[in-house]
Amino acid sequence: MHPFLKFLENGEILFDEEKGFIIFFREGSIFMPVRAFNFLERKLIEEFGLEKAKEILKLIGKFQVEQALKRYVKILNINQITKEDITNFGENILTAMGIGKFKIERIDDKAFEVISPSTIFSFEARLEYSSINHVWDFYVCGMIERAFEILLGKKFICEEVECYAKGGERCRFVCKALE
Repeated sequence: MHPFLKFLENGEILFDEEKGFIIFFREGSIFMPVRAFNFLERKLIEEFGLEKAKEILKLIGKFQVEQALKRYVKILNINQITKEDITNFGENILTAMGIGKFKIERIDDKAFEVISPSTIFSFEARLEYSSINHVWDFYVCGMIERAFEILLGKKFICEEVECYAKGGERCRFVCKALE
């Protein structure tokens, strides 16, 4: 069963009929068209340049993970869950959010590879824009980076090394511990 449907069935995703709100793990959420988010990314790049846009989008992704963790610690008693269970939960959350299917693989003691056939952002960007000459998933990089930092208790850097939006066969991220 798709993680979104499972979370809906288990009551982790609720609809407030009175206010018309979606509540995802006790936080108000919206369904935002991906092309609107991609438009924001494109405008940030045009206005501030690629590096500044990357920095801003990674910060948003990191903030998302930090806020989510605050909720999950309370809801799921996450301090008593194994790292493998947390990894599986993270993969399921990304899928439930509609970002894509992800697989996390350990490269060595200090690095991980996170692979998706395509994030929804890259998929839509490839359809919408005729040519993209850089990787696209800075927001996702921020999410992955902060998740590893929280999970493993050290600083990480996450870079997208293959991107579907740029013409790659998939989206592939490498997350390395900083020493």
